[in-house]
Amino acid sequence: MFARFRFQSKRRTRDENDLPDAASLSSIAATAPEQSMNEPEAASPVTSAAKKPKRQAATASEVVVPPYSKWQERWHGICDECFRNAVKCTHYPEQMLRLLIVGHNPSDHAWTSEYKYHLAQLRCDNPSNRMWSLIVGNLHGLSWQGILPPDSPVAIQNAMPYLVGVGFTSIGLEPGNDAAKYGKQTMQRWKNDFFRRLREHTRRVCATSSQQQLLKSERSVKTESCQCSTHGPMLIAFSGKRQFSFLFSPPLKKIEHYGKQTRLPDDWPHECVAQSEVWVLPSSSGRSALTHEQRSAPYRQLAQRFHDLPWPPQNETSNAENVKQE
Repeated sequence: MFARFRFQSKRRTRDENDLPDAASLSSIAATAPEQSMNEPEAASPVTSAAKKPKRQAATASEVVVPPYSKWQERWHGICDECFRNAVKCTHYPEQMLRLLIVGHNPSDHAWTSEYKYHLAQLRCDNPSNRMWSLIVGNLHGLSWQGILPPDSPVAIQNAMPYLVGVGFTSIGLEPGNDAAKYGKQTMQRWKNDFFRRLREHTRRVCATSSQQQLLKSERSVKTESCQCSTHGPMLIAFSGKRQFSFLFSPPLKKIEHYGKQTRLPDDWPHECVAQSEVWVLPSSSGRSALTHEQRSAPYRQLAQRFHDLPWPPQNETSNAENVKQE
């Protein structure tokens, strides 16, 4: 399964023309096994970088170094070999995202099972989290056009950033099932680290865009002409009120409504996500006391907005053409 995303032991950087387009998603979803990706025939041993680092007390300005696990953020695609060996994948170009879903922190199950979200219908070890059902638009008898087709397998998460422009991350990169145990100081540290990771993502996307322009143009293009503020995710959706409220100082006591937000923190990284729409969604956890209709409504609205956005981004596809015309 996912043969298109497998790599031989000899790694190479893939040109975007070698990778499948968004039209391949349906065929992948229809043929992929439901629980896991195919493993390479000969898995290489985990490198010394995978050893569990010592935890150290971090201030709000320090980089948060997560403990070792197979769980990874999905800012870009992850190939089978890197996923198998739990190492950072550099084989896919980091491109602009149509949607970035931001959780609170990985659950203990997600930390050990490698995937951000699992199909509750197929796995009984985490039956209360409904996120994947909300993503595919099928929740307890309610159906709608989700962000992904309804038969999409959970393993598609590794290809989603490239195929359809959907990425995953969390405010915190530490495993745990009880969000309430993380206090104000921890949340402040997580917030600063999340903003740092968001800024770094937009810089990498900006660099990718500049490289593509250079390759497609007959003459050189100055990197300075690239504006990182236009390369942030089109939509940033927080899957829960708590992680969004703690972006503010002091934390918000109440968020008036789900959906698109107009109020943002004073230190929000406007310089890199100036054009991003920020959404707040209900938590997908079963601990959230909402009816299925109440929980699914904001996800329906987000999916509709998601499909209204042009993909690939118009500025990404037209930049090279504009350069050639100058």
